[in-house]
Amino acid sequence: MSAGPPAPAAVVLRPLGSPLALGMSGLSVASLVMAGHALGWVPSGDVHQVSVLVLVTVVPLQALATVFALLARDGVAAGATAIMAATWAASGAGRLMATPGAQSPALGLAVLAGGGLVALSAATVARTKRVPAAAMALAAAHFAAMGVHELGGPEAWQDAGGVFGLGACAIAAAAAVLSERAEAAVGRVEDEPGVRRPL
Repeated sequence: MSAGPPAPAAVVLRPLGSPLALGMSGLSVASLVMAGHALGWVPSGDVHQVSVLVLVTVVPLQALATVFALLARDGVAAGATAIMAATWAASGAGRLMATPGAQSPALGLAVLAGGGLVALSAATVARTKRVPAAAMALAAAHFAAMGVHELGGPEAWQDAGGVFGLGACAIAAAAAVLSERAEAAVGRVEDEPGVRRPL
């Protein structure tokens, strides 16, 4: 006895937007806040406020970007934003627990390691996305300078980190805007090839 033809398979597409704008927006905010602190625009006594701002704004943005990058099967973007989120979280938590103005070798090692990993990710991202890769490279330099300063380096390292942070802020903001423009140019999902309206 024949059971008949098999039921047709249904394919459901769930298009995801690029997580790049989220990740780069988080990088831009964090870089500006931390650069402002490093360059003395924010008093050193306000380091706990700076830390909380990084923890409640930047880390969630970049963590969310990581999740959406994984869902979109973009392992390179997921890895890069996850490393940055973890490094910003370590920086925020480390500074939150520290005495204002004190250097922390443990934080220095964590941020230096994060900077190295972000630099490696930037090299990979540069193959396809040059503007985000430039922002990531400056973020890596920012992390490295912060790390050297925390390990006992002179104030010049902190100033250099601030300058790198300002560069990362500007280029990450540009990358976020370019990503949003690219998403807006795609058009409606129904107009994309292979997508049809539900019956």
